[in-house]
Amino acid sequence: SRGSTVSHRGVEIGMGGRFSAVEPFLDENETMMEPRMPLLNKLWQSYDADKNRSLDKTELRNIIRDYGEDGIRLCAARIQEFIDREKEGEPQKDDSLLAVTVLPYLEMFKCMVNKAQTYENEAMAIFDMDGDGRVEWGEFVIKFHKLLCFFREKSAPSTVKLVEKVSSS
Repeated sequence: SRGSTVSHRGVEIGMGGRFSAVEPFLDENETMMEPRMPLLNKLWQSYDADKNRSLDKTELRNIIRDYGEDGIRLCAARIQEFIDREKEGEPQKDDSLLAVTVLPYLEMFKCMVNKAQTYENEAMAIFDMDGDGRVEWGEFVIKFHKLLCFFREKSAPSTVKLVEKVSSS
């Protein structure tokens, strides 16, 4: 099951159906763009399938895809909160708040899910600092933020289109 869908002003976001490996490890000062060590450690332990203390291309692709799926769920929850406040009659100052705070991340996470395989070589190049074809723990911790920035950049054109769609509704 892929879970339910949230719709706001013609934009539908699938919430996914699997347990989130990410959300329980986010603290109040953390965002999915700035993950801290407990989350990175949990990801590492969950995806180093062969427990050889390094990630191959497939394991890295799985992290990217699943991290994106969890991010989509978190964005959908934020959008649902916004919709619920609107339904309860709480005045919303501006839809631009939603557009600025949630939609760019939503598009980044969707790109991670949909393009993990397409960009797996680029992702490996971001992490693999010593050129051995594997990602070691130190490389993973140091470069994870750069991976998120890479996907944010790749998703920028679709972010602009989505923000325009929401703004014009």
